[in-house]
Amino acid sequence: MSRMKRLLGGVALGVGAYVGYSYFTWRPRTLVYLYDNRRLLLGHRGAAAEAPANTVASFRRAMEVGADGVELDVHLTRDGQVVVIHDETVTSVTGAPGRIREMTLAEIQRLDAGSYFGPEFAGARIPTLDEALDAVGPQAVVNIEIKGTSVASEGLEREVARIVRAHGMGGRVIISSFNPFRLWRMRSLDPDLPRGMLHGPNTPVYVRDLWFLPMVQPDALHPHYSMVNAAYMKRAHQWGVRVNVWTVDDPAEARRLMELGVDSIITNDPARLREVVKGS
Repeated sequence: MSRMKRLLGGVALGVGAYVGYSYFTWRPRTLVYLYDNRRLLLGHRGAAAEAPANTVASFRRAMEVGADGVELDVHLTRDGQVVVIHDETVTSVTGAPGRIREMTLAEIQRLDAGSYFGPEFAGARIPTLDEALDAVGPQAVVNIEIKGTSVASEGLEREVARIVRAHGMGGRVIISSFNPFRLWRMRSLDPDLPRGMLHGPNTPVYVRDLWFLPMVQPDALHPHYSMVNAAYMKRAHQWGVRVNVWTVDDPAEARRLMELGVDSIITNDPARLREVVKGS
């Protein structure tokens, strides 16, 4: 047997052992302190139907209309600052060119991230994670989605954990990502922070299928709402994970999902769905 075959065989055995160990030892946390016997209503990027997404104005609006908290997206700047923006470039919200990873915080915050939505929001900035947490307050539930497809760490997870702890919000956040490597790293850095595995119709099947969960060991699943049916919920409940669905703006769809037993509804329009979700 060649040296390469022996090496590959050893790697396969190691992965198999890890998967087997994870399968039998993983126990998702119930997060009762976070849900408090209620279904959560979270504003997607704040109240993105009413204000520019992922801005302080949007986060404040979500809280004003009665959301339990917000969902937001984070990237790391060239100078190591955590900023709240969905895309890896600033173009869609500012009209300017530039990749977040190649810009400093000062360069990013000189840009107008509000005018694209409406003149009344002219001058809105791309906020830092610190500013976003200040905007929603310490009682809000915050779903922090860590963006990026990197396998290697650039330090984003470490900074997110540090900022969350500095704000005393370790018991108020869920860290989510489509990238399982992000969640693995967060688990190593701060295992007490709850983690949610994001997936959608276009997510690779090996991540989307629930057999993958013991390797990632999330406390919650964050599926696109179109993927959720009775069979999905049955498997999720068998695993013991929470189910937080995105992005639901239709009241009838919200009712269907609540009847199935989802734990959180993430919406662009918390004002519209407040009575549907919180009145149930």
